[in-house]
Amino acid sequence: MTTRDILFLNVTSFRIAVERVLAPPLRGRPVAIAYGHSARSTLIEVSSEARAEGLAEGMSLGVAMRACRGLTVITPNPDLYDRASSALGQLVARYTPLWEPHRPGHIYMDMSGSRRLFGPPRDVAWRIEKDLESGLALRASLGVAANKLVSRIAARTVPPRGIIDIERGNEAPFMAPLSVRLLPGVGTMRVQTLFDELNVKLIGDVAAISLPHLRMVFGTFAIVLRQRAIGLDLEPVRPPARRPESEDQMTLAEDTNDDTVLLGHLYALVERIAARMRAIGQKANDVTFTVRYSDGVEVSRRAGLPHSSYWDFYLYPAAEALYFRVNERRTRVRHMKVSFGHAGESAGQLALDLAEIEEGRKTRLVEALDRIRAKHGHEALQFGWTASLPQPVVNSPSAEKRLLCA
Repeated sequence: MTTRDILFLNVTSFRIAVERVLAPPLRGRPVAIAYGHSARSTLIEVSSEARAEGLAEGMSLGVAMRACRGLTVITPNPDLYDRASSALGQLVARYTPLWEPHRPGHIYMDMSGSRRLFGPPRDVAWRIEKDLESGLALRASLGVAANKLVSRIAARTVPPRGIIDIERGNEAPFMAPLSVRLLPGVGTMRVQTLFDELNVKLIGDVAAISLPHLRMVFGTFAIVLRQRAIGLDLEPVRPPARRPESEDQMTLAEDTNDDTVLLGHLYALVERIAARMRAIGQKANDVTFTVRYSDGVEVSRRAGLPHSSYWDFYLYPAAEALYFRVNERRTRVRHMKVSFGHAGESAGQLALDLAEIEEGRKTRLVEALDRIRAKHGHEALQFGWTASLPQPVVNSPSAEKRLLCA
């Protein structure tokens, strides 16, 4: 069996950690992130200081404020967290091409082939921790082990800036004294079942139960549960899939659910993307539309195009149809993103766009617009329904630049 060196990077309470980079006075204080400030709002993330006061994710804001009078509540900023996640990915990619985001601020890295270049995994973990703090002003705990499961659990047992290395073969002894709550896939109901029906609290207790007895309680999940309890995990690190695409996005200056305004912004996005695709001679064969509402809910859908194209007047109707499929809520919209998946070379070369040939006047008009905008800028010539739109938000604080561009 091929031996592996897996490193897990864990930025605890990632969203709060990012907010603290931009607002250092928040450090050391109890902080929570919640959508809205009503008593019924739900906490989606809490800092270690808030957790020490008895707060937890899922708690209502009203209860949290009564339990912790000094609590600072922050409205989430998904755009900021996305960019911070991207910066974090760029940092770890310097050390290995085999990295997998688990969730924001949490990344698996396969360092199996990097020993000769960077040294032992523990040394790599130390270098990453230093780069993370000096470049992004973030702190992380890092776990090193022979597989993803143990490296992830290990990272959760040490504080920020801590590094732990579990030697190969010591997975089961390391995990035995830990709480069953640390086992992935063991949610609240299963933990309660373990506590109530089997009277076990530690991972080692689970490992000591025979498989037939585990099956009686957990059915087919018993096999997976036992494997995890002894630190067995053969799952590989899977790099994020990337497909060639062109995209653009924008955050509204003011949240709105006005279709006229939103469709105007949508057309402007499609127009910009299409111009870029024409400039490189790349056609699209599908479109993805993503909307983020003011309450933080995000919805995304994808649809194929009738034929590959890079003309605005073909791409926009498909994007508009997708808009009405996605935007079914009455909640105001805060952010929109449009992506067009690139057609393969053969599709681009062989597709006979007869409809486009019939629309020669439209293509000539768009080409003329491209020439004018290339010379005088995109704003030099616009359609009426996009020219009057308010400008989207542009985030450029110096602290944010340091976080996201380092």
